[in-house]
Amino acid sequence: GNRTRLEYNDGGGTTTTTYLYNPADQLTRDTVGETNTDYLYDANGSLTKKDDGANVHSYSYDYRNLMTDYDGPGSSNDSTYNYDARGRRITKDVNGTKTAYFHDGLNVVAEYNGSNQLQRTYVTPGLDQNLSLTSSGTTYYHLPDALGRVRQVISANEATQNGYDYEAFGKVYGTPTENLTQPFRFTARAWDPETELYHYRARSYGQALGRFLSRDSLWLSDGANLYCYVRNSPVLYADPLGRADRSTHVFTRSRR
Repeated sequence: GNRTRLEYNDGGGTTTTTYLYNPADQLTRDTVGETNTDYLYDANGSLTKKDDGANVHSYSYDYRNLMTDYDGPGSSNDSTYNYDARGRRITKDVNGTKTAYFHDGLNVVAEYNGSNQLQRTYVTPGLDQNLSLTSSGTTYYHLPDALGRVRQVISANEATQNGYDYEAFGKVYGTPTENLTQPFRFTARAWDPETELYHYRARSYGQALGRFLSRDSLWLSDGANLYCYVRNSPVLYADPLGRADRSTHVFTRSRR
């Protein structure tokens, strides 16, 4: 189903958001107080515009519905993305700051800047099983929970460098502790601060909305709602491929 109402209390009061959808399960408007945000889609069902009357966010995609361009308010967050033949993101350019990604299978194992200088390397033995990262010769370690959500990044002496607490659908509570630049957060997926979206390989995920920006490319593999994230059960499942392939993302629980 679709989220129709959200009441959020941040300790300073309750904020209520209501949501409207069209028959294709596309979010068309949300309302917070007196502010309406409208959403538009292309013929393939991918979100192309988010407009709250004061700020406009625009999104473009390639033929695979992979996001290629983002144009945010002003010019500080404009970005472009490129992919290889397998759909893996290989470069990101945010206002001229370029990052190149090198993969082992589906996992990113190294990042380089626009001058081809190594920035970070990652040890990831399985899909999204991030163990450690090395930056400027120093190694740090990811501490995930049972869903793979990165809770802490620590140094060799166990000092906390980064710390994250999440709501059910991935929004971070408050302001996270971040002394170290590293992308992996909710279910070990890469967070893009320029778009405030998660990169789930085949699709981009909006943690504030709790849904994907594009349709499920496998169609109906995770229910009739093609934008839904893990059947609205984010405390039980993850979706590392963005394709709702349940054989790859179900976390089993022991039975007594």
